[in-house]
Amino acid sequence: MKDEEARNWADLPSELTYLILIRLSGIDILDNAQKVCRQWRRVCKDPSMWQKIDMRSRIRNERMLDRLASMCRHAVDRSQGGLVEIHLGNFVNNDLLDYIADRSRNLRILGLGMCFPRATNPGLVDTIAKLPLLETLEVSHSCLILDFKAIGQACPHLKTFKLNSSGRFWSSRNFRNSRYDDYYALEIAENMPELRHLYLYGNKLSDIGLNAILNGCPHLEHLELHKCFELKLVGDLEKRCRFHLFLLATVFLSLPPAMEDGDYRNWAELPAELTSSVLLRLGVVEILENAQKVCRSWRRVCKDPSMWRKIVIDNSGNRDIFKYDLDSMCRHAIDRSEGGLLEIDIEYFGSDKLLDYIADSSSNLRSLRLVRCHQITDKGVAEAVVKLPLLEDLEVSYCSFSGECLSVVGQSCPHLKTLKLNRRPRVEFVINMRDHNAIAIAESMPELRHLQLLGNTLTNTGLNAILDSCTHLDHLDLRQCYNINLVEDFMKQCVERIKYLRCPNDSIADCSTETSFLDIDSDDGFPYMYGGYDIMGGYDIMGSYDMMGGYDIMGSYDMMGGYDIMGGYDSETASSSWSSTSSSVSSLVKDEEVRNWAELPPELTSSILGRLGTIDILENAQKVCRSWRRVCKDPSMWRKIDMDNLGDLGAMGYDLEIMCRHAVDRSQGDLVEIDIWYFGTDELLNYIADRSSNLRTLRLIMCYPIADEGFIEAVVKLPLIEYLELSHCSLSGESLKVVGQSCPNLKTLKLNSEPDPKFNDDEFNNEDALAIAESMPELRHLQLFGNILTNVGLNAILDGCPHLEHLDLRKCSNVDLTGDLEKRCVERIKDLKRPNDSTAGHPYGRITVDVRYDASDYYW
Repeated sequence: MKDEEARNWADLPSELTYLILIRLSGIDILDNAQKVCRQWRRVCKDPSMWQKIDMRSRIRNERMLDRLASMCRHAVDRSQGGLVEIHLGNFVNNDLLDYIADRSRNLRILGLGMCFPRATNPGLVDTIAKLPLLETLEVSHSCLILDFKAIGQACPHLKTFKLNSSGRFWSSRNFRNSRYDDYYALEIAENMPELRHLYLYGNKLSDIGLNAILNGCPHLEHLELHKCFELKLVGDLEKRCRFHLFLLATVFLSLPPAMEDGDYRNWAELPAELTSSVLLRLGVVEILENAQKVCRSWRRVCKDPSMWRKIVIDNSGNRDIFKYDLDSMCRHAIDRSEGGLLEIDIEYFGSDKLLDYIADSSSNLRSLRLVRCHQITDKGVAEAVVKLPLLEDLEVSYCSFSGECLSVVGQSCPHLKTLKLNRRPRVEFVINMRDHNAIAIAESMPELRHLQLLGNTLTNTGLNAILDSCTHLDHLDLRQCYNINLVEDFMKQCVERIKYLRCPNDSIADCSTETSFLDIDSDDGFPYMYGGYDIMGGYDIMGSYDMMGGYDIMGSYDMMGGYDIMGGYDSETASSSWSSTSSSVSSLVKDEEVRNWAELPPELTSSILGRLGTIDILENAQKVCRSWRRVCKDPSMWRKIDMDNLGDLGAMGYDLEIMCRHAVDRSQGDLVEIDIWYFGTDELLNYIADRSSNLRTLRLIMCYPIADEGFIEAVVKLPLIEYLELSHCSLSGESLKVVGQSCPNLKTLKLNSEPDPKFNDDEFNNEDALAIAESMPELRHLQLFGNILTNVGLNAILDGCPHLEHLDLRKCSNVDLTGDLEKRCVERIKDLKRPNDSTAGHPYGRITVDVRYDASDYYW
């Protein structure tokens, strides 16, 4: 598309500006967004912007922490008492907690992460005592010994409690006491009987504590136990968990549903090629400790050298949990490759001797990743890389790595194309050392194409040297390189030279080796712990599913005897016994030529492209080759059109309305389903209706420009509509009446909006409900998330829609399901969601008050 004139952001409608800014964190809004223009500042001062406040940060500088605390107070003031959800970081102290509690008596959700030592247990208890409506409390990664009795008494409505931990605060082998390990579990069981959701990620509870929780929390529905490695789930405990809980999440068990006798698959009967394809998705530890012990057939596949062309060993920095000799395991995997190793990733362990062993055994190595390998020194890396002349991809992230070592790498690896040298941002370096790495790269690596320097201390001087010497550089990542000042001519020079440039202040959300907020350099006195996964949501290093029916994490490795006879590893005989055993499986993974995508059958191409969105097809896929373009022009590709741009400002570079019209034209009247998000006009809707009389499904989400008049004119042309969604749109009950009269086949209606309990007028509140009741007698599914209807409107719907089976009333705060009305709903409706039910499964949580900020959604 052609370059457009600079956009005047002040011209955006206030509603759209609000939708943009609501996705940002409180820090981003106060520090940046409100300074853009006066209109944005007015939006940023609206109290509705501050119903949820997210002030989580990884900053550790004491002065900055005090500034964040002041910002948080300002954000709380702007909410004017309307604050319902707040998430805070390590800057919180007792005074701030007290300030929040005094001004936010309606607070429902309080999230505290790493809030120590500035916040204390008495301060937290005093705060919670002022928040009687609190429903969700998170106190994660804190060393506080909480007063659960006081918390339980102060929060009678508490339904969700998150007590996530790294597992390291109580992991000392010199102090092991089952009562101490189960302290939190026993306290929760005794003092929080009304819990529905409990998150104990990384805790040290045992089966004793879990039993106590199941006894003391009879209403519990969701229980998160990832990384709770002390749990054994022996006897009837596992069955009891399954019976009582809707969701049981554990790290080493992901149990399939109960199977009838005779339904179990004999995995030994799988073809060797398929077995190889399955096992290649596992890590080294899973293969050596589990997969190869399943049967002889799997063992033969696991011994084939082609299985070991890529080796990934990531123990996620917690060697106390996994009682494996990872060094020996890695050597054994390298031996199995028989010199065919091309790619190896090592995280959180390793030594100079291991690296030298890899280099001696794998002279054809192309890719080497060392992440947080603090035991590997400069000297070890330098001695190893001189034996790896074919190396093309090198990553040394969050390790001690000097400029001298980089010079050796450049001189020894002439084919090096990709270098990743990431680290945690620092400001304490001596000034004349800041460009040490950059100068070494510039002097010794002229063939680089990809360079990632996340968190590096280089300055403009070092960057200039890289640009001058690395003439083939296409990709340059400078995120968190805060000593660089990209202004005016220098910025222009970078943009002209580099195809893909990431600037110092760009988001790091998509960085695979991003430092988690628990990551601290080893020289700070605390080793790295976890990184590269969602610390709050729980990511399973060993695998979130179980190929063989469950891992035996703790008991399957014998430190003295090596692996058992099926695992087959003995440190004294490994080299001789394993290398001398001839594989009965031929090479399963052969080098393939580059595939010509144009040769794919049209049916397969269509199946692939059908998974893309409309924008992706029109802007990218159809430009690949003539074959793909022919497939993209086939009317059958356009029976469903998905124009979901997620409100992304990047998508607004396109004329979405023209794109949509073009897609409709390509359908040639066969369009049966269309989704439109965040844009659309009356003219576009009528264009669709005029050309798609067979339309069955119409979804309009956040389409504010579409008005009643235009919608009514279009819907009368669509008599076959069966599924209609009008979420967060500005349409009245009159439009709904016309829908009911014009679409006799309508079975599903979704009319979602943002909850607004302030209206209290029966006639106004029930306008939508009465229109539905009067004109849509054939409805089966009705979703009214956040609607302002009252019991009067609900009764009318029950009377007017006799076939209704599914009814969603979540966040309908004016509905009071008690007495005869509740009984009537339960008897009439098969699937009923009540006003106070969880919104976890609601697809537009991010749009309504359950918005979750994700920096990766925005690129300014």
